[in-house]
Amino acid sequence: DKWGPGQIIVIEIDSPGGLVTEIFKIVDTIRAVRERHRVVVWVREAISAAAVTSMQCDEIYFRSMGALGAAMMISGRDSVYGEPLDKFRGEIGDIIEKNGRPRMVFEAMVLAKPVLTYTKDPVTGKPTWHDKITGLPGEVVLSDEKDNLTFNASNALDSGFSKGTADTPEELAPLLGL
Repeated sequence: DKWGPGQIIVIEIDSPGGLVTEIFKIVDTIRAVRERHRVVVWVREAISAAAVTSMQCDEIYFRSMGALGAAMMISGRDSVYGEPLDKFRGEIGDIIEKNGRPRMVFEAMVLAKPVLTYTKDPVTGKPTWHDKITGLPGEVVLSDEKDNLTFNASNALDSGFSKGTADTPEELAPLLGL
């Protein structure tokens, strides 16, 4: 803030996850910062809560070996189901949609069953997302019924989930318009 509004803040994420109880604090903090600045995430590894954190940012960029997804809710060694998971999916899903990202992408990260596919418009390159619930098959399959969705740099860029791939600050800068 000392340099004024409109700064570009790059959050480098290399995390296997975190506590669900902390994610709401992180979401609120990023939302507040986004009111004054452009917040981008640069992903090496963003799994679970780190994936949710990444989806709060204005833009997502990957390192070439980056991974983002598998936002499962775990207690101890077991996955959480039922009311606590439904509440988490509802609250975070609403926030992700407000950020302009499709809820079905988040849902495929949380649960394996909503198989996620997409089709790219041949003219605009814009993706249309499909899941098992809509019943419409897409041309490109991102997840299956056995594993929660985890993007890599290649499929994140192709699907439009990320805005680019860079391994060094010098490679990232032009993608940010610097």
